[in-house]
Amino acid sequence: MTNVYETGRLILRVLDSNYYRQVLHFLDSNKTLFDTYERDKPDDYYTPLYQQQVTACEYNLIQKRQHLRLYVFLPSNPNKIIGTVSFSNFKKFPVRSCEIGYKFDPDYHHHGYALETIEKALDIILTEYDMHKIYAYVQPVNIPSIHLLERMGFERKTLIPEYAVINGVAKDHYQYVYNSRL
Repeated sequence: MTNVYETGRLILRVLDSNYYRQVLHFLDSNKTLFDTYERDKPDDYYTPLYQQQVTACEYNLIQKRQHLRLYVFLPSNPNKIIGTVSFSNFKKFPVRSCEIGYKFDPDYHHHGYALETIEKALDIILTEYDMHKIYAYVQPVNIPSIHLLERMGFERKTLIPEYAVINGVAKDHYQYVYNSRL
């Protein structure tokens, strides 16, 4: 399994628990934005111990090909995480589906980095992991993410009422699907 991928402008890497401080810094410095759209988190989420445990767990799942998270770096600063894309909830044969999630530091929005990352990540998950359907869930108010998904070829399927609790409130989400077999 490859742990490093490159695009025209980016480096995408699988990280192990040795990188938990960088992961924590990325999450903590962007938590205002991320917490607007993500499910509620445990009280200790923004702690070194929690992030060390999560990165170790994810790395083990990646080694078993049950999960994939890629962290995004610029070649000019290969130690600063600017974003991440992940695939979870793997369903194997005959379904071959999973869910995508992504987030980027707002300082790196509107540069095409998310599009470039997701293009590469979809190629990896479809070819190396042999997935056929990728699901995405997005709040109706998250217009930039909706535009990105639609630009990538995801199709809106349905509105799921009260899909996830965010900041203590159950929020509706659209379900999108990317079907490689269409």
